[in-house]
Amino acid sequence: GRVAGNISSEFWGFSGRSPDNPSNEPFLKWLAQLSSTPDASVPKVFSSSYGEDEASWSRRAASRLNVEFMKAGSRGISLFYASGDEGANCKHGRFVPEGPGSSPYVTAVGGTTPDAGYPSPGGEAAVGL
Repeated sequence: GRVAGNISSEFWGFSGRSPDNPSNEPFLKWLAQLSSTPDASVPKVFSSSYGEDEASWSRRAASRLNVEFMKAGSRGISLFYASGDEGANCKHGRFVPEGPGSSPYVTAVGGTTPDAGYPSPGGEAAVGL
């Protein structure tokens, strides 16, 4: 398919759940495929709108994800993730970062602005870019 004129794109989709937390997406399954795809064949840019609360991953799983993100970066592959669907993602009055956009080894994209109910949780709206 094409996202913009003369720019090819492909869709990489993976079903299932994370073995670390059955509520989470199968990021490690995708990263294993990325890691095993030869440099000549692998796309150099990936963009994903999926994510989960950072605390939903065990320390072991989060560390493994970061290692895989670093491996992709060392190959010149850029990884872009949504910063989160919930704005600042506040729960019980506390900020809850959303990963993998919270990883220092990927680029988080997106933004929010105050909306009705601000500063209460859910009081943000997506920035119209």
